Amino acid sequence: MGSPPRPEMTGVRSSGRRRTSLSRGAAVLSRHIAWRQTDQYFLIQVGGYFFFFLAVLTSIIWLVNIFKYLEFVLENSKAGRDFLWLAILQLPKTLEIGIPVSGFAAAVALTNRLFSDSELVAMMGAGISGLSLMRPFFLVGAVCFLAVSLIGHQIYPVAHEEFERLEDRIQSEYLVQIIKEGEFVFPDSDSVLFFGGVGPDGRLDDILVSEYLDSGWTLIHTAPHGQFLTEGDKSGLLLENGIIQKFDADGRTLGTAHFDQLNYSLQRYAHEEAERFRLLRDMPTPEIISRLYAPNEPDWAAHAVVEINERLVKALLALLAPLIGISALLVSSFTRSGFLFRILVAIAFMVLINLLRGVIESNMQARPEFWPALYLPVLAGAVTVCALCAVGASRWHTNWGRLEERLSTGRIR
Repeated sequence: MGSPPRPEMTGVRSSGRRRTSLSRGAAVLSRHIAWRQTDQYFLIQVGGYFFFFLAVLTSIIWLVNIFKYLEFVLENSKAGRDFLWLAILQLPKTLEIGIPVSGFAAAVALTNRLFSDSELVAMMGAGISGLSLMRPFFLVGAVCFLAVSLIGHQIYPVAHEEFERLEDRIQSEYLVQIIKEGEFVFPDSDSVLFFGGVGPDGRLDDILVSEYLDSGWTLIHTAPHGQFLTEGDKSGLLLENGIIQKFDADGRTLGTAHFDQLNYSLQRYAHEEAERFRLLRDMPTPEIISRLYAPNEPDWAAHAVVEINERLVKALLALLAPLIGISALLVSSFTRSGFLFRILVAIAFMVLINLLRGVIESNMQARPEFWPALYLPVLAGAVTVCALCAVGASRWHTNWGRLEERLSTGRIR
C-alpha cells in the first residue's frame, strides 16, 4: 500500500501556482500601464505637432486663396467687411485640405524625432511592438476623419454656397467694376469712363464720362474734380466746374455747356445679381440624402451618389494619412544614416494615392455609375499601411535597413 500524500507538499504546490498566476497578472497589469502611458505620451506629442502643422499650412493656403480679393479691398474702401467675410468663408475649404496633410506631417515628424532621440529604440527594446506604437496615430487619424467628415458633409457646402453668393453680389456691384484709377472702363457697349485719381474718401480727379445716345448723339462729360454720392442703394457722381460736349457725327455739329455742379446718375450701369443654380456641392449631405429618393432626373441621383461618396473618401484618406506616415518610418529599425529615404517613401505614397483620387474623380462626371471606383485610393492606402507593417514585423525589415545603408553610402547607383 502506498503512503498517503503529505499535506505540507500540497500546500507548497498551491502556493507556487498562486505565485505564478500573481506574477503573470502583475506582468500583464504593468504592461497595460506601460502601454497606456506610452499612448498618452504619444498623443500629447503628436497633438502638438499636428496643431503646429495645421496652423502653418492653413495660414499659407488661406492667404493664397484670399490674396486675389485684396484688389477688391483696395479699389473700394467700404469693402472691408465683405472681404473679411469672404476670408472666413474660405476657412472650411482650407481646413479640409490642411487637416489630412497636417496629420501625415505630424506622424512623420514625431516618429523621426523619436527615432533620432533613441526613444523608439528604447520602447521597442522594452517589448512594445510596432502595432502598439501605431495605436495613438490611429486615434489621431480618427480625429482627422471626424473633422473632415463634419467639414465635408455639413460645413463646407453651406460656406461654399454663401461664398459664391457673396462673390456674385460683389461682382454685380457696378461701383467696384467702374471706379478704377488711371484706366478706361467700359461698363457697357455705349459708355466709357475714366478717372485720373481716386481718393480714399471718394474724391475724384480728371473725370471723363462718354456715352452714346440712341438719337445718334455722343454726350461727353469732363470735370477736373468730383465726388461719389451714395443715397440708399442709389449712387452717382457730383461733377464740379466741368463741361458737357454734345457731338452729332452725322451733322458734324458740336455743342458745349459749362456747369458749376452736376449730378450724374450711375444707376444705368447697375447689374442685377444673377440667379444662381444650386449645385450639389452647395448642399449638405443630409439634404442630398433627403432628396435622393424624391422624383428627380436619374442623372441628378447618380451624381448625388458620387458627391456623397467623394466626401466620404476624403474623410477616409484623412484617417489613413497619419498611419501611412508612421508605418513608412517603422518599416525598419534605427539607422545611423537617417530617415530621409523613409520620409521620401511616405511622401511618394501619399502623392500617388492623391493622384489616383484626382484621376478617378475627374472621370466620375462622365461615368457616375462607376462610383465604387472612388474607393480605390482608400483601398490602396490601406494596402500600403498593411504592407509596410508586414515588412516591419518580418525579417524583411533587416533587408530594408541594409538597402537604406547602401543608398546613404552611394553603393547603389
